[in-house]
Amino acid sequence: SDKVAFLHVLIHSSDSVLFEGQKKVLVKPQKNIILVETDKAFYKPGEMVKFRIINLDDDLVVIKNECLQIWLQDPEYNCIAEWMNVKSRHGIVDLSFPLASEAVLGEYTIFMQQDMAQKKFSVKEYELTKIELKIEHPPFISTEDKEFQLKLCGKYTYGRPAQGKIDITFITLLQFEMNDFSNSSEMRKQQSWTDKNGCANFTVKTKALELNESESSIIVIGEMEEAGTGAQTKDLSEISIVTRMKSIEFVNIHPFYKRGLPYSGQMFCHSGDSPLQNEMVYLTVDVDDEKTYLSFLTDEEVKVHFSLHTTNWNTSLVYLMGTYYLRNDTNNNYGQNTGIGESFHWLKPFYSESNSFLEIKARNDVMPCDQEQDVRVDYILDQNKLSSEIDHVDFYYMNLGPSMALLFALQVIAKGRILFSGEKQVPVLQHENLHGSFSLTLTIGNDFLLDIKLLVYTLFLDGEVVADVEEFQVAKCFRHKVELDFSSKPEVPGSKVSLNLKAAPGSFCSVQSVDKRVLLMKNNILTADTLYKKVFDDSFTIGGRRFPYHLEDFDAYPCLPQQSSLLKKAQMGAPWYQNSHVVHANLAPQSDDTKKPKQRTHFPETWIWDLVPVSDDGQASLQVTVPDTITEWNANTFCVANTGFGLSHLTTLRVFQPFFVDLSLPYSVTQGEIFSLKATVFNYLKDCVQVHTTLIETPELKVDSCPGCQFTSCLCANEAKTFVWNVTAIRLGKVNVTVSSVAEESHNLCDNRVAVTPLQGETDTVIKPLLVKPGGILQEKTQNAFLCATDFWVFLSSDNTVLEEFSLILPAETLEGSGQATFSVIGDKGFPCSWKSHYFILLNTLLFPALPPQILGDIMGPALQNLDQLLEMPFGCGEQNMVLFAPNIFILQYLKKTKQLDPEIEATALYFLRTGYQRQLLYKHDDGSYSAFGKSDTQGNTWLTAFVARSFGQASSYIYINKDHVQDAVLWLQKHQLSNGCFQSVGKLFNNDLKGGVNDTLSLTAYIAAALLELQLEKNDTVVSLQALAQYAALIPHEIRDVKVTVKGKEASPLEFHVHKNNKLVLHQASLLEIPGMYKVEATGRGCVYVQSTLYYNTLPPKTEVVFLLDVETVTRECDGIRKQFDIHVSVSYTGDRVTSNMALLQVDMLSGFIPIKKSVKELENVLLVKKTEIKPDKVIVYLEELDKTSLKLLISVEQDNEVQNLKPATVHVYDYYKPGEISLE
Repeated sequence: SDKVAFLHVLIHSSDSVLFEGQKKVLVKPQKNIILVETDKAFYKPGEMVKFRIINLDDDLVVIKNECLQIWLQDPEYNCIAEWMNVKSRHGIVDLSFPLASEAVLGEYTIFMQQDMAQKKFSVKEYELTKIELKIEHPPFISTEDKEFQLKLCGKYTYGRPAQGKIDITFITLLQFEMNDFSNSSEMRKQQSWTDKNGCANFTVKTKALELNESESSIIVIGEMEEAGTGAQTKDLSEISIVTRMKSIEFVNIHPFYKRGLPYSGQMFCHSGDSPLQNEMVYLTVDVDDEKTYLSFLTDEEVKVHFSLHTTNWNTSLVYLMGTYYLRNDTNNNYGQNTGIGESFHWLKPFYSESNSFLEIKARNDVMPCDQEQDVRVDYILDQNKLSSEIDHVDFYYMNLGPSMALLFALQVIAKGRILFSGEKQVPVLQHENLHGSFSLTLTIGNDFLLDIKLLVYTLFLDGEVVADVEEFQVAKCFRHKVELDFSSKPEVPGSKVSLNLKAAPGSFCSVQSVDKRVLLMKNNILTADTLYKKVFDDSFTIGGRRFPYHLEDFDAYPCLPQQSSLLKKAQMGAPWYQNSHVVHANLAPQSDDTKKPKQRTHFPETWIWDLVPVSDDGQASLQVTVPDTITEWNANTFCVANTGFGLSHLTTLRVFQPFFVDLSLPYSVTQGEIFSLKATVFNYLKDCVQVHTTLIETPELKVDSCPGCQFTSCLCANEAKTFVWNVTAIRLGKVNVTVSSVAEESHNLCDNRVAVTPLQGETDTVIKPLLVKPGGILQEKTQNAFLCATDFWVFLSSDNTVLEEFSLILPAETLEGSGQATFSVIGDKGFPCSWKSHYFILLNTLLFPALPPQILGDIMGPALQNLDQLLEMPFGCGEQNMVLFAPNIFILQYLKKTKQLDPEIEATALYFLRTGYQRQLLYKHDDGSYSAFGKSDTQGNTWLTAFVARSFGQASSYIYINKDHVQDAVLWLQKHQLSNGCFQSVGKLFNNDLKGGVNDTLSLTAYIAAALLELQLEKNDTVVSLQALAQYAALIPHEIRDVKVTVKGKEASPLEFHVHKNNKLVLHQASLLEIPGMYKVEATGRGCVYVQSTLYYNTLPPKTEVVFLLDVETVTRECDGIRKQFDIHVSVSYTGDRVTSNMALLQVDMLSGFIPIKKSVKELENVLLVKKTEIKPDKVIVYLEELDKTSLKLLISVEQDNEVQNLKPATVHVYDYYKPGEISLE
C-alpha cells in the first residue's frame, strides 16, 4: 500500500547551515497490472468460458514467477470454482471453465487474490443478430421545431445492405425505464420500405410526439423485417429534448494570466452535441470595468482561438464572456433569447515577486512516438534580478557579459517520475529587454506513458524560481512492437489462410479472432485505450493543488492555480512533483460436367483462440481454415517477451462468396406435415449474375410441384432473391434439406447488363438437418445378454464361440413407419456370469431404461455416459440434480481404483460434478439449507440438506467446493436437533426415493447421523447401486482380451464389432435396419461382452386412469401483419385418490413452425404453485409444486416462426414428476 515518508534535507558549509527542511513524500509500491481477457463478453449456458491472465508491472514488463489464486463467482455470489497456485506459461495463464446447462443467468466475476484484478462476463440466452440496424437522428430536438429527419439503415453484419420494411415508434423515457414498449399512440408510429442502400428516411412532425418540456429525452425504436423471410431486428436510440438551442464554452484555458505574456484560449460552439461551423461569436474582455469587444468566426474545428495582450492588465481580475450577440446592441434581443447560451470565465493574476514569468505554449495535437517535437516557451524576466559582474554561465544562473546567455533547466515528468532532463541556453545582448521566446526539442519514446508534463524553470541569484509546467497528450506506444495480419483479403469460406505475426524474437503470443457479430453485441477486445485505463486508473496526485490529502503539511499557496474548466491547461506545480451446425450427406446424383457444390458447415463465434510462440527471427505464421460464416472476422494479439508487453492493432478478414444461400427451417415437423421452405440467395459482386437454385428432392422429403414457379433469376449487385417450396416430411428422424445455388453462364442480359460467372465461389450448397417426429407417444423395449466366449479362470489358447438370439417384434398398435432399433456392445473383463447377474440386471434396469447412442467399453462406462438420462424426464429441481450429481463421485472412485481414469473420462466426470455443483447452489436458502426449488420454497428440507452436505463433502476431493456451503448445511441441521437427540423433519421432499421409502423420525435421525459421520447414506436405488457397482467392479480383473461380435439378420447385411483392450472405452453401436426381424448374435474370442438391443416405436396415447383433469383451448390473437400469434389457455387439476398430487410437470408441445413467446412463459413464474419454467425449441415445461381438486389456470402465448401447411395437432400433457405413469394428455 501507499506509504508516506519524510524527506529531511540539510545543506551546510563548514559549521554554518545554509538550508534545512523536511517534506512528506508519498512512496508508492510497484504496481501490478493483471489483465484477464475472455474470448467473448457473454456466453450461453453450457458453453466453455475461455480466459487468459497476464501479470505486468507498471512498465509493462511481464512478472512470470508469481503464483496466482483465482476464483470464479456466479451472480448469486457463490464461489463455484478456484485455481490455486497457478503459474504462467511464459507469462500467460491459459484457463477455461465449463458452464452448466442450467447456469444462473447474469453477471459472473473472475477475480484474483486480494482483489488484485477482476473480470466480468455475462451468461444469457441470446442469438447473434442477422441484421444491424442503425438510427441516424439529430443530436437533439426542441419543442420549437416543426419537424425533424430520421434515417434508419439496415445492413447485414458483413456490411452489405438489407432490404425490408422498417417501423419506427416513439416512447417516453419513463415508458422505456418501465419496459413498456406497447403503449404508444398511432401518431408516434411510422412505416417505410428501404431503398437499394438498405435505408429508409422519415420526416417526423414534432407536434405528433406530444413532447413534454419536463422530459429530458425521448426514445425512438426502430424495427426492421427482412424482405422474403420476415426475420426481424430492432434498435433504439435516445434523442435529447433541449431548451437551449446554442451553447458556447471556454476550453483549454488557464485560470491565471501572466502579465506581459499573451494569454491564449479557445471557445467551443455547439448545439447539443453538434458543433456549429461558420458561426459568428463575440468575446467580451472586462478589465477594471473597461470592456473590449472582439468578434470571431468559428473555424473548421468549430473553435475560436484568441490571444490577448496582458501588458496593461496590472494585477486586476479579468472577466471574459463568450456570447452569440453583443449586449450593447441597440436591437438586443437578450430577453427573448432564452435558448441561447453564453459562457463566463474569471482570470486571476499569477504571482511573481519580480514579475518574471515563463509560459509553455500548449499543443492541441497528440505527440507521436519516436519523433522529435518542438515546443515553444515564452519568457519575460526582470533584468534587475541579474548581476553584470559574473562572466561565466552556471546551470541555475543567468550571466551578463560580452557573450551573455539565459540558462534554462527542463524536466519531462510522467508516471510520477522524471523521464529525462536537460538545459537550454538562450543568448542575449547586454541591456537587451529580457522578453522573448525559444524552442525546445523533445523526443517521445515508446514507454506507453500517461500524458507527460514538461517543467521549465530557471533560478535567480536571490533564489527566486521562475517556472512553468504544461501537460501534453502522447500517443499510446509500446516498446514491444507487434504486428498481425492475414495473408490475403478477402477470402471465401473454407479456404486456407495464414495469420502472420511479427514480434520480438522468443515472444509468446495470445492470438484470437471472433465474429464481428459477437463484437456488435459487446466489444471486449483488448486495445491500447482499454489497457491505458487499466494502467493509469489512478492519478499520481489528487485535489485542487494536485497533492494527495495526506501530504498536505503546509499552508495554502495563493500563487498556485486551482482546478480549471473543461479541457484544462495543466496547473502550475512544484518541480518535485508532477485500456448453425450443418449435417452433411451426399447430394443427389449430378451430371459428370457439374462440380460437386461446396458444403458450408462450420459457424463458430470464436474462430481462433491460440497460444503461439515466435521464432528467433521474430516471426510466426498460423495456418488456419476460414470458417463458413459470411462475415467479417476481427483478430488481434498480445505478446510477452523480455522487451515487455506488446499489442497489435485489430486486423480484419472479410469472408465473401459471390452469392450464398440462407435457409429458414422450423426446429421440427410432424410426419406428413407440409411446410414452406424458404431459401434466400444473396449476390455481393459488382456485376450481375444469373443464379439457378435447386432443392434436392429425397425419399425423406416430397416437394410439391409448382409449374409456375421460377427458380432461375438474375441478381445484380447487392440484390437478394427468396425462393419458396412446399415440402412434405415423409420419413421419420433427421433428414437433410439440401439447397444448391449456381451462378451459371448466360447469354441473356440482366438489368441491361451482361451476366458474369465469378472465378471463385460460383456454387453454394447448404445442407441443414430437419427433425421429423412421429405422432403419438414414444415407446422403448430393450433386450440384454452377457456373452462369455471363454472360461473365466483359465484363458484357453483357442477361441470359443457363444450364440444368442434377439427377436424384434413391433406391437400391433405401432404407428406406421415409427419402428427403429439399435444394437450395442460393451466389452467386459471376463468374470463368471453367476457373479454378475445381479449387477447387470441392476445396470440394465437403472442405467439403461432407454439406451442412448453412447456405450463405453467398460462395465462402468455406460453409467458415466448415461448420467444425464437416468430418468426420462427433464431435470431441473434441487432433488433431481442431486440424483445426477452423487453417482459421479463413485464413478471417479471406481476408475481410480481400476487405474482407468484417462484424461477424457476424468474431464467428463469432473464436468458433471462442476455443473451439478453450480446447479445445486440455485436451490440453497440463505440459512444454509436446501430444498427442491430453493428460495421459491418457504423453508429448506432436512433430508435433502443432509444429502447435499454429505455429497459436497465427498465431491471436494475432486472439484472445488466452498467449505462454507457444507458447514452452513451442517449448522442448519444441528439447529433442528431435538432435545432427545432426534432430528426434526422440516420442509417438503417430493422424491421419496431419496429417503429409501421411510418417513419416521428414527430413520431421519439415522440418515442425518450417517451424513454427518461421512458414512453410507440411505439413498435412492440408483445411487446405492452405483456405489456398490463401483466397489465391486474394482475387485474384478481389469484386462479385457479380444472378442468379435457378429449380428446377423435374415435379409440385412451382418454387423460386426471388435472389442479389445485398446478400445474398451470406445462406443460400439449401430442401427438395425430389418424391423421387425430375428437376429442371431455370435461372440467369438477370449473374453466377455455385454450386448443389448433397443427397439423404438410410437403408439397412440394410451387410455389410462385419469388422475389429472386437463382442458386446453386456443384463442387467436389480433395479428399485426408480421407473425401469426395465438394464446394457449390451460386448465389443470388433480383427480386422484390423494388429497394433493406430488410435484407435477405440464408439458406443452409446439405446433410445427411455432415458438413460445418468452415473456408469457416467464410471467407464469408469478403464478402460485408454479415453481419453475423451461423453454425448449419445441416445447414449454412448467414445474408445479402440487395440484389439488381446484383448477389451476395458465396462459402461454405462441407465434409463428416458419409457415407450415397441413399442421398436425400438438400435445399438451401433465404427469407426476416421479411417477410418469400418472399422466393425462390433451
